[in-house]
Amino acid sequence: KCTCKYCESEMDKKYVYEYNLQELYYLKQEPFTITEAVWWLGGNSKTIRRICDKCFLSKGARNKKYFLK
Repeated sequence: KCTCKYCESEMDKKYVYEYNLQELYYLKQEPFTITEAVWWLGGNSKTIRRICDKCFLSKGARNKKYFLK
């Protein structure tokens, strides 16, 4: 869980990560890698990979690129 600095509401980190990964995709306007996502979020790479595998489509077997469903 994490708390918003502005409204002080609690939310699950998964949703915060997912929203910010969508923002990364919209800003880049092309698929992103796990390395780029870790740089963008500053979090644990395994957690980010798990969220990407669950919430995004990917292409490639090695050096996967993730994009929106």
